Amino acid sequence: MKETKKGCGFAVVLAAGVILVVCAAESHGSDHLVRDGSGEFFDAIASTYDLLNSIISLGLDHTWRRTAIKSLELDVSRLLDVATGTADVAILAAEMNDHVNVVGIDPSQKMLDIGKEKVLKKQMTERVQLLIGKAENLSQFKEESFDHEIVSFGVRNFQDREAGLKEMARVLKKNGRVAILELTGTDENEKGLLSTIRELFISTIMPIIGGLISGHRETYR
Repeated sequence: MKETKKGCGFAVVLAAGVILVVCAAESHGSDHLVRDGSGEFFDAIASTYDLLNSIISLGLDHTWRRTAIKSLELDVSRLLDVATGTADVAILAAEMNDHVNVVGIDPSQKMLDIGKEKVLKKQMTERVQLLIGKAENLSQFKEESFDHEIVSFGVRNFQDREAGLKEMARVLKKNGRVAILELTGTDENEKGLLSTIRELFISTIMPIIGGLISGHRETYR
């Protein structure tokens, strides 16, 4: 894990691994291609999202999330979980610190519905709030609303990455911290057996696994 700083306490934590490339998903009952990163896009794979994350990360996703959360050094704070998906990070952050309140946002209603069921089962409804929304438009929040922020496997799916990061910076308190956890692939200059295996996994194996389980192979191409 590598940490860098940007501006007034804007920190980034980046984990290296295999890219989870999400390009486009075909929606049921429609012949149009859903735009990358949209709510409808992730609605199409919501039911299999958690399983596929675990398989594609070789079961390491939970450990990576825990490490990213620890890097924030949470105390008594309000945390924004951007692209919360099915709320695994939001719930884990609340479990790891009794004094943290989490707001999770995601453009996919079906993802949030699954997340809300998890929150209810964990009896965390008072500390974990899930809302429909996306990084590029956080207008429901005032400036400096959050002590810290986290994005887990979500930045690469922002429809407008620059706008999303600017909005996150706007609602982050001065000296706040941001953890960004992302699966990354090989550098174009990297060579060797490991590089070849990772590229094979990304271009061939991952689409097959994702397609078989989710029914949306294009989503994982």
